[in-house]
Amino acid sequence: MSGRVKQFAPLRPPAVNNEFLHRLIRLLFRQLPIEPDRLSHPWLVDVHQIRIVATASEDGQPTPEGPHHDGEEFGVVQLVQRRNVAGGTSTVYSNDQEPVSSHTLSQPMDTLVVWDPHVMHGVSPLRPVDPDKPAIRDTLLIGYDPQPPG
Repeated sequence: MSGRVKQFAPLRPPAVNNEFLHRLIRLLFRQLPIEPDRLSHPWLVDVHQIRIVATASEDGQPTPEGPHHDGEEFGVVQLVQRRNVAGGTSTVYSNDQEPVSSHTLSQPMDTLVVWDPHVMHGVSPLRPVDPDKPAIRDTLLIGYDPQPPG
């Protein structure tokens, strides 16, 4: 982990009970490189809705701590929307903090999957394209962490 404690508001009932979200969580889980013998073990799933807003006077900082680990086995960043945004490029780093890959999630449902113990990740600051309007980047973060069997 980065050493920074992040606080997230709990999901509200409409999100918790959303069938699309439940199906998305299961679909993404099936894509992960998990050994077959671990598939039947319990997994803890964390879901967070993140909105980053930037203005002409203040950049939006998705990851102010820079390259970091989240502390879960797998992390998924799913873009929900991106409006009036310049920046916000996701970069995956080696554990030595050398850049491995960069990509800007630009369309809804664009996805970044991170095998957290093996790589670090971060997102560059956001700025508004039109300085008279805020820049908004909404993402869904889904973390998957295996739990001890039994």
